[in-house]
Amino acid sequence: MRRHTAAAIIFAGLALAGCSSGNTSSAAPAKQPTAAPSSPTISQSSPAAAPSAAQTSGASVRSWYQSGGKDLIAMLTSDINNVSTDDDSHDSDMVNTDCLQLTADVSRAQAYAPVPDPQAQSSWGSALTTLHQGYMDCNGGFSDGDTAAVGKGVAEIKSAAAALADVTSHASGS
Repeated sequence: MRRHTAAAIIFAGLALAGCSSGNTSSAAPAKQPTAAPSSPTISQSSPAAAPSAAQTSGASVRSWYQSGGKDLIAMLTSDINNVSTDDDSHDSDMVNTDCLQLTADVSRAQAYAPVPDPQAQSSWGSALTTLHQGYMDCNGGFSDGDTAAVGKGVAEIKSAAAALADVTSHASGS
């Protein structure tokens, strides 16, 4: 936004300089400015610039975690535990219900802001992708009566717990 404003000021200054009436006196013509007079200085580090690694770690990650990330991780971890428990009990109806709940919760997590740290965001994205794929395999298996696909989906869902633990560890400073 600042760059567009500065460019507009410079353009307006040059346009006005070109529109000034000619001086017919014998005095030398006034020099035309090459830049807008008193134009604001544009900083090299604008607000839109990517934050440095030092700025994105620590406090900002903890803020992400405390402002909703922690609750989402807890919700997804609960979903994983429910799938695991019901699978261990061979309760296929509940596994199906758990997978349906999981997809709603993954959608909520995907709509949340990204983790402001590349390493933690990588783990977060991996967990969400794995959970989504697990749901797809689980749901497809139930729809097609394919117990192998359900088993694959359950295994994928369970495997996402490690990535969520990595995000928690990174965000809580453990």
